[in-house]
Amino acid sequence: MKRFLTLTVLLTIGIISYGQLFEKNYDLSGDSDECRAMTITSDGSFILAGASWASDVAFYDMSIAKIKANGDTAWTKAYGVGSMNIEVAYGVVNASDGGYMLIGGTDGFVDDGESDFWVIKTDASGDSVWSKHYGGVKSEYAHAGAITSDNGYIFVGATNSYGAGLDDIYIVRAKENGDTLWTKTYGTNKMDCAYGVQQTSDGGFILAGEVANGEDAYALKIDADGNKVWDYTYEGAGTDNFYSCIQSSDGKYVIVGRTQSEGAGGQDVFVVKLDTDGTEIWKKVFGGEKKDEGWSVVEDADGNYFITGYTESFTHEEEDSDMWLLKIDSDGNKIWSVNYGGVKDDGGYAGVVTSTGFAGAGYTYVQNEGTNFYLVSVNSSGLTGDDTEAPSVPQNVAASAVSGTQIDLSWDNSTDNVAVVGYVIHRGGEIIDSTYYTSYQDTGLTVNTEYAYTISAYDAAGNESAQSASVSATTTTDITSNTIKQLSIYPNPLTNTAVIEFDNPNNVAYTLNIINTNGQIVKTIQNITDNNITISKNNLSNGVYFVELKGDNIYRNKLIIE
Repeated sequence: MKRFLTLTVLLTIGIISYGQLFEKNYDLSGDSDECRAMTITSDGSFILAGASWASDVAFYDMSIAKIKANGDTAWTKAYGVGSMNIEVAYGVVNASDGGYMLIGGTDGFVDDGESDFWVIKTDASGDSVWSKHYGGVKSEYAHAGAITSDNGYIFVGATNSYGAGLDDIYIVRAKENGDTLWTKTYGTNKMDCAYGVQQTSDGGFILAGEVANGEDAYALKIDADGNKVWDYTYEGAGTDNFYSCIQSSDGKYVIVGRTQSEGAGGQDVFVVKLDTDGTEIWKKVFGGEKKDEGWSVVEDADGNYFITGYTESFTHEEEDSDMWLLKIDSDGNKIWSVNYGGVKDDGGYAGVVTSTGFAGAGYTYVQNEGTNFYLVSVNSSGLTGDDTEAPSVPQNVAASAVSGTQIDLSWDNSTDNVAVVGYVIHRGGEIIDSTYYTSYQDTGLTVNTEYAYTISAYDAAGNESAQSASVSATTTTDITSNTIKQLSIYPNPLTNTAVIEFDNPNNVAYTLNIINTNGQIVKTIQNITDNNITISKNNLSNGVYFVELKGDNIYRNKLIIE
């Protein structure tokens, strides 16, 4: 198991109630199983749904499992139409009678390999009560659903039988017994699909999906009768998709997916908040240099949002992906992110808020078993238990006197099982300061005097490492000092480009580092001999950064990218 957590500098560590926290995988079929959806019950149990490999002649069946709050399996079930068919559950919701509704598709009811929406109503034990299929002579597939205020259901996905394009968004509104109330299609003359739906406070619905052959992310607000109220399309330069949506406690809408048009890598988690009329309030991008996606969003009682997805950027294995869990505040600022997984591909598709924090569900690869259902239940800080492990001791500490009143210190980054969030500076055995950086300037010293230093690292849980090996330096007889100076950045916030200016009369070569709030250097420019340089947003995500210039002086300032 791997676990890596990144947190913002301003994270406050409080008293955490550790309840049913665990990381487990579940082999339902003895072969390949993949969880695509999850809901939580009134007793804190988890209902996982997806697909399991039935056999080499039966292919995939819909599968459902009830997992107790402590992670133990209560029961599992599988449903299929017949041999050589593929059935997958992409959604699951709690029914009003204590049972569950499985939502997905099957090609077992239509000739020529076409598929239909297929929903299965189960009782509280997962046994089928009834099932329905919806569609025409071509292909339909349901990707999500929700229970409605009248105890009926809404199912969304795509249709090739109806509408104007190759595939259109297909919406089925059903009674409690599954009988159809109405159907609607929306879309372009290309391929369109809906992946998420939730009923809104006005009795209507919010949908998340994609249009234009999956190139543009799309959100649709409809009324209780399925009529369009407004829509929102994000038309970036690359491929962008929405997969999940909620109406948050403030009445606004939060939509999650992926983008290839913005961010640091080839593909990043994409989060957009919309006002009640569909106008954009903010959009955020999270990710690294590789592929990252967000598939689910839920809200906790404090108005924070939890996102479940996968990451290739923040794993420590080559050609690997992990389940990625993120917590952001109501303004879209990241509070923490944590990834879980093994030595091969893992990912997350669904998330729920629990009494102790949050849970994400998806898949994990297990040796000799293939992919299994995967469930991770974490506390409000993203951990599956107490963190008592201290960071590594800082190495390669160096001290250098630069004047009669100043000594500069530097050291290598420490590592931690969760995250290093700062360093403590010790002089002569006494704590004098702390810093987020791996360098420090000790000023106001006495001329021609020797000073000894050690450095320790601390993590988000307050665990502190042992102190480093002691280093010393003697101040000079020159009282001039290259203290940290303010860097001029304009415009700041940066939206496209910004100019950085500093004093450099002697054309000394400077190195510029842009550092994110996780302490990672995300951009470096070397050999700057002028007194200004222009930087561009390029692949930097929106957020707060620290800019540092080092030469014969040190310049620092905060940079905001929007």
